[in-house]
Amino acid sequence: MNNKRNIPKKICNILLRDDFDKKTKDIFTSFVKDELDQNLLVDSINELKTEISQAENLNENQKKAIYNLEDNIEILSTSFTLALKVDNKIERKNFTEIIWKNGANSIDLVFGDIFKFAFDNRKREKNIIVIPVNTSFASHITAKVEKEKFPLVSEKTIHGMWLSRMYKCNYEEEEINNSIKSYLERYNISPIDNYNNYPIGTISEIYHKNMIFYLLAISKFNENNNAKSYKHDIRNSLKNLLKHYDKFGQGYHLYLPLIGTGLSRANLSNKDSFKLICSEMMKNKKKIHGNIIIVALPDVKDELMEILSKEKL
Repeated sequence: MNNKRNIPKKICNILLRDDFDKKTKDIFTSFVKDELDQNLLVDSINELKTEISQAENLNENQKKAIYNLEDNIEILSTSFTLALKVDNKIERKNFTEIIWKNGANSIDLVFGDIFKFAFDNRKREKNIIVIPVNTSFASHITAKVEKEKFPLVSEKTIHGMWLSRMYKCNYEEEEINNSIKSYLERYNISPIDNYNNYPIGTISEIYHKNMIFYLLAISKFNENNNAKSYKHDIRNSLKNLLKHYDKFGQGYHLYLPLIGTGLSRANLSNKDSFKLICSEMMKNKKKIHGNIIIVALPDVKDELMEILSKEKL
């Protein structure tokens, strides 16, 4: 292992499998139980932590992810897999930062297009994609040619881009509406007014191939069809999202964009949104049974990485 990609491609692929870390820990558990003296284990962990603190090819967040582990066997297995990946330049296609990890559960940060994890998902296992929407779950994108005085969903939002992709997949507006309504009725979730608005934080699911879309209501339209949301709305939505994922997520990867930064008019900066998401998740990390991946655009990478390097999340 000399910091070159010098191991076979098939082994590289194995190292990137989602169950690799768990299987490695199981192997180390058996090894320590059968072969290693417990006093030697403690000494080895202390030496290992010293080596990690001095490692030049690990960033601070990779080091922190290991320091935060309490189980000695997990420290050994995580360090081993990380060494294999770093020394052989093995990484996922998207730059990934570990924010928090506990066994097979984690909160990660990646930079890229969230829809690559949705419509371009070729894995057998399902992905969950969070789509921020308004409380009426509107499914009509107002095109410029319609010249509406008070347009509904903008094509510039994640909500609008998702609808556009669904229409390209041969979904009709009415079909999407019916799917949303059917899901909400199944769980006895009713509108709270005559305009078919649902409570902030309501989630409806839509399924397409190996994707599950969580439509998360974070903002409400006013009389001019302008969406409006507040910081406490975003916070409450995140709490409900974590409850929903804990109950229905089945351990699938959940991909979450920065929310409250655009036309929801919650007036959050990218930094504000990222810190709020991380804060709520860390407060509720006992509810995380799977992998939550925060997806941000590459052009905000520097400012978010600055937060990770300077602040304790």
